[in-house]
Amino acid sequence: MATKQPDRERIEQLFRAGLLSVREIASASGVSHTAIKERSKAKGWERDLEAKVDSLVS
Repeated sequence: MATKQPDRERIEQLFRAGLLSVREIASASGVSHTAIKERSKAKGWERDLEAKVDSLVS
């Protein structure tokens, strides 16, 4: 029986967007936050926190 695989592209998009925390992304995606952190480090993903900073300043 095949298990459903996480949508890695969507996880990467959410991570790079920087609007959600890693734990929020993990919860919504059904994976652990540790797995996301490890993958992001291995793949060299960087977060764009500009939108988050703008929302805090406004």
